[in-house]
Amino acid sequence: MSSSADYFLIGVCLCCAGGAVLGAWSLKSDKRHARRILLAAKAAVLVAAALSLAAMNSFIKAFIGDDFSVEAVAKYSSSDMPFVYKLGAAWAAPAGLLLLLAVAGVVLFALWLVTLKTDGLVFNATAMIVGSVVCLGFSLVVLLVAKPFAGGKAAVAAGDGLSPLLRNFWMLIHPPAFVLAYSSFLIPFVVVVASVFGGDTETAELYLQLRRWLLLGVCLLSVGIVAGARWAYLELNWGGYWAWDPIQNLALLPLLGALAALHSINAIQLADKFRRWTLALAPVPFVLCLLLAFVDSSGILKTSHTFGRSNMAAGLLSFTCVCFLLWLFCFVRALSTVSIMQEQPSVFHFAKAKILLWSNVGFVGTAAAVGLATFLPVVLRTVMNSTSIQISTDFFYRRVIPIGGIALVFLVGFYRLADLRQRRDSSRLPTLACCAPAIISFGVLYRVAGFSLLLSLGCAAGVFSIVAIVLRLFVALANREKIGGYFAHFGVVIVLVSAGLSGAEKSIRTSLEKGGKLMLGDWEFVYDSFETISSNGEEKAGPRILLLKSDRRRASLWPYRSTYPARPQIGAKSRAAIDIGVFEDVCVSFEELTSDGKVAITAKIKPFMLWLWIGAALIIAGSALAALEGKAQFLPGLEAENGPPGKTHSPGKRRL
Repeated sequence: MSSSADYFLIGVCLCCAGGAVLGAWSLKSDKRHARRILLAAKAAVLVAAALSLAAMNSFIKAFIGDDFSVEAVAKYSSSDMPFVYKLGAAWAAPAGLLLLLAVAGVVLFALWLVTLKTDGLVFNATAMIVGSVVCLGFSLVVLLVAKPFAGGKAAVAAGDGLSPLLRNFWMLIHPPAFVLAYSSFLIPFVVVVASVFGGDTETAELYLQLRRWLLLGVCLLSVGIVAGARWAYLELNWGGYWAWDPIQNLALLPLLGALAALHSINAIQLADKFRRWTLALAPVPFVLCLLLAFVDSSGILKTSHTFGRSNMAAGLLSFTCVCFLLWLFCFVRALSTVSIMQEQPSVFHFAKAKILLWSNVGFVGTAAAVGLATFLPVVLRTVMNSTSIQISTDFFYRRVIPIGGIALVFLVGFYRLADLRQRRDSSRLPTLACCAPAIISFGVLYRVAGFSLLLSLGCAAGVFSIVAIVLRLFVALANREKIGGYFAHFGVVIVLVSAGLSGAEKSIRTSLEKGGKLMLGDWEFVYDSFETISSNGEEKAGPRILLLKSDRRRASLWPYRSTYPARPQIGAKSRAAIDIGVFEDVCVSFEELTSDGKVAITAKIKPFMLWLWIGAALIIAGSALAALEGKAQFLPGLEAENGPPGKTHSPGKRRL
């Protein structure tokens, strides 16, 4: 089976190479022949997409059919696993995940070619060359380095099986969502490179394509991040949704870059200089995704996500460097060749453009700070042979992230308020409606409730922004405007405020004897009994904890530790028990059973966790809705045909 599946990958490589060669040939042909050549190149890419799907299907069938002659199946699957976990094991393997990335890249590139509506021959040819070469690079790394269909060194009757920690619904979503997001960001990379090389950076179709695929990438990447955070919250013993882990931190970088590019696209109608921002930022998420894949496979950073150093690292690093140099060349070329027209905006357009500019600076600055803090140990180890200087987790959690979050929340509301004032002809009523509740909430939280200054400011900024978004949403609904962005902004505010509030958790670690009680806040924890359950080779043991509030029983929690007597290499795993509430979650984790019969537990009260998940769902829904709403609201090309006031256009050109 492995040899026949490898033929599929060889076919993908040949078709992608053929697409690149035909694209280059079309550049040297006359217009009539160039169209036929590009049509043949598109057919080659479509065949590559079909072959890549066949290769992925063969890989999945090996897992479902328990083909333990394949090394990846023997290592990550077993015959006694349910079907759904066998499917998840296919992308739990590093080689399988890279195969999925290559397949998704080829398929989405083919889909984009089918839906492409521009007739610029230079643009189409350049896009064909760049996209085919990138897909060829992915496929070669999979075929020559990852080798997903490689056979095992020795035949086995049953596989090792998927790690128990990964047998979770959210982990079935987390990896493929990330991979699909990475592949979606390939299209903006191709579009910008083709536009810059083709000298066509002024058509509206370009920016509509960028907006659509960036939104899709943001939606999928948000799904991946939220699914991973939800898995960590439910499955890991530390009872949180985020840790200072390099892979988690780096996963934010392409998201921040994509958000900055999207805000630049939306600001093009306000200031033409944002075209340079867009062309510079749109390819960045794809390059950062490649960097993240390299870090994940190289082991250069100590992370709980890494598979350890693998032979894929060198290939991914080379591929990342090539794409980075190509982006850098396009960035320099765009700065020197893209002309910027003089603007004469109104005071409100000027204000909104400034707000979007500050947002972009904030996104880029935050990404740079997170990247620097993440790679600082590697830089110090390489340059100074020292790791004694590090940026502490506490510094970022208590200083950098809160201040950056408050600024972002305020800018969201400030932008919507500027839009409201423009529509109401400079009326001060929207300003009063937004500022009054924010000032009142700050006074109540800081003076009465005793919240910290930063937390009070964050909540006040959240109230300010929520009121502004709701008022502007009513106007949009009344005028039948597109509303996806409002839901996404609403979700961003809720997530940031909830994350700030959840940081004010209460925690205690203690030992209890049977019948012993523990008080934490308004909650009472009672050690009722100790239970042990054995099934399917797994032994679960832990205390039954009764949860009471105001002398009324609210829940019975069972945190436990799992052991696998037949498979001691897995080791013991702990799972916390969580009682989910509207305004606070109660989390109990079981540490150990002491020699005198007591149980060591850690109890936590985490406020506003449910609202964090609600906010994340709104971000995903808003991004998806914005992507499905069709053309961007600003319609740059159509506006340019009418000639915005204060601009002059060269004849025959559709400028933004």
